[in-house]
Amino acid sequence: MCLISADVSQGRLPGNLIPTHYDVEIEPNLYAVQPPFFGFRGEVSVAFECVEATRNIILNTDDIFVSVLSLDSVPPGNAPEVVEGEFLSELQFGNLTLSGDLVAGESYVLVMEFSGTMQPQESPEGIWWSSYTREPEDGGGIRYGHKKQLILGI
Repeated sequence: MCLISADVSQGRLPGNLIPTHYDVEIEPNLYAVQPPFFGFRGEVSVAFECVEATRNIILNTDDIFVSVLSLDSVPPGNAPEVVEGEFLSELQFGNLTLSGDLVAGESYVLVMEFSGTMQPQESPEGIWWSSYTREPEDGGGIRYGHKKQLILGI
């Protein structure tokens, strides 16, 4: 069960977890299928400090599938496990419920894989694709590219 704070219900992340480093890898897939079904996959590692004990990790997510690979403390050893995940679509947040509390003053690293479908350029949110036509002297044909506007938050 997710207890939603006033900040979260108003579209703001709670301040109990402070990210200190993001390592993001995104792999677009532009030529395996035809538009508008271009996909992407990736992995993100988020280092963060817990400033107030919590049993939930709230993070920004919208129109992507997320799977948690690991949650560990720094130094490694005694982090709780992720036992449930839910998507709060109306707020564009994900909620990870843990088996126990994260400890205030401790640091952690959350590693997740994600995948989704790119949006067309007309709706530039998240990761989107665009196209252009090459001149005949350059080989002609339609070429595709991707762009991203990422708002990372935990």
